[in-house]
Amino acid sequence: MNNLAAYNDLKSKLNPLRDEDFIWLLHLYNKGLSRNVADAIKDDIETLNNLKELNDIKKNILNHFQYQDERTIDNFIYDLKEYKLAIKSSKIDYNLIKNNKRFLNFACHIMCQEVREREIKYIKNLYFKFLYLVYTFPDFYENPRKIDDIYHLFDNVYSKFNKHFNFAESNFFIWAKDYINDHLEFRKYRQDSVDESEYETLINSIFDLIYIEDNNIHYALRRKLSNAWYQRKHREDKKIKKTNHYALTKKAREALHQLSFKNNLSEENMIEKLINESYIKTCLNEQGKPIY
Repeated sequence: MNNLAAYNDLKSKLNPLRDEDFIWLLHLYNKGLSRNVADAIKDDIETLNNLKELNDIKKNILNHFQYQDERTIDNFIYDLKEYKLAIKSSKIDYNLIKNNKRFLNFACHIMCQEVREREIKYIKNLYFKFLYLVYTFPDFYENPRKIDDIYHLFDNVYSKFNKHFNFAESNFFIWAKDYINDHLEFRKYRQDSVDESEYETLINSIFDLIYIEDNNIHYALRRKLSNAWYQRKHREDKKIKKTNHYALTKKAREALHQLSFKNNLSEENMIEKLINESYIKTCLNEQGKPIY
């Protein structure tokens, strides 16, 4: 098959592309193979969820076209050029936000609401999901100002609430996720996370979104969650017995020691037993009700 010139031309077109460009390249490639856009999106998602690194997309595409005829390769190069020309660049360097999961949660939620493509939620890697939304939907790649606006909106929220909750207890966010999952008023904001280490980011992301929707709802739900946590801690604290110290005479101390030994109880439990017995005997009537 005499396709060497076309194949080398394709390689020369792919070499300058950045890793993030391979997202739209994948979509372009799958659109050419699929019967419709919906099937292409499903193929995209399957590939992205099994991908180790974005550069693998380039390798797979080159491997495919190595065995295609010159005309097929030229057609793909034409589509590639047209697609690339349609993409307008954002002011944001996406490499700088690739590890900012809180922003990525925020941006992906807003963009998914706009494009109304339900399958996108199945992309597991948040950064891949973000890039996919940016580069495969004309609303965003033809109008990158929208991405800039989302970033500035997030920045405004973050400047007010770099943390929505400041509880020191390490288990707060684990409890908070369960609380949110169990209460209907949080239903529309629920998100999944398989790793407990991500729960803090997840809870903050949820309240970022609540805040931009309605700051009054944000205040009410944030207060409700905080109060529920305080009540839980209060109940736990009440269950914990606090050690009390009493000044006893030497004779009383010896008596307590002997009573504890005889009853096979600790001194604290012995004191509690004596108090309860004395209370029943002197402070309750025959019906077991307090006299005083």
